[in-house]
Amino acid sequence: MSKKVENKLKGVNIGGNYVGGDQIVFQGGREEKRQSKEEKDKKTTIFLSYSRKDAEVANQIDQQLSKNSKVIVKRDIRDIGVWNSIRKFMQSIRQQDYAVLLISDTYLKSQNCMFEVLEVMKEQEYQNRIFPAIIEKRIYNSSLWIEYIKYWQNKCKTFEAALEGIDPANIAEVAAELKRYQQITASMGEFLKIVADMNNPEISDVAIQIERAIQDRQNKRGRYREEGY
Repeated sequence: MSKKVENKLKGVNIGGNYVGGDQIVFQGGREEKRQSKEEKDKKTTIFLSYSRKDAEVANQIDQQLSKNSKVIVKRDIRDIGVWNSIRKFMQSIRQQDYAVLLISDTYLKSQNCMFEVLEVMKEQEYQNRIFPAIIEKRIYNSSLWIEYIKYWQNKCKTFEAALEGIDPANIAEVAAELKRYQQITASMGEFLKIVADMNNPEISDVAIQIERAIQDRQNKRGRYREEGY
């Protein structure tokens, strides 16, 4: 049996289906909460991660997504102020709702791009927050994964060799860079396996599919709320 709404407003009649403000009411035995204006107006933030050599493709996806008034695209050329920290911007990938990753050969060999990948991989079930845009289609061949792992292994060896003979007390910051190279090497196989297993759309269709995917996920969350999950 549904409970009656307590009327705390003098002189105002409240029916069983009244929803005022954000207060909780009972309708047909189910607890419901009206969606706040802030929730309705909330925009989806998307981090655009790409290599500068793929800027033309990034521009196309950026322009298409930015036409949607409910989407905000976070991109380095707009969101890193003069003299601001590039690394802090890259770390902000975790604060966004989703990330578009333009996967190309140069992307997979870029320290900055792979640093962004490492950041997003820190999130649980990160594969649900990324939209790979595949430029380098050879990644679907697992034998190529070995080439990228070897590439970063060699980077590590070169870096380690450069550090030889330097007093450990003087290499704290560069040692941290070496650790990032090692983390990229260790994570490359997992990342490529996840991306290659996804049903990725054609690059020309990426923006449209992203909008559809976001809308579909929002609809599912709305249904879960209504059903009390």
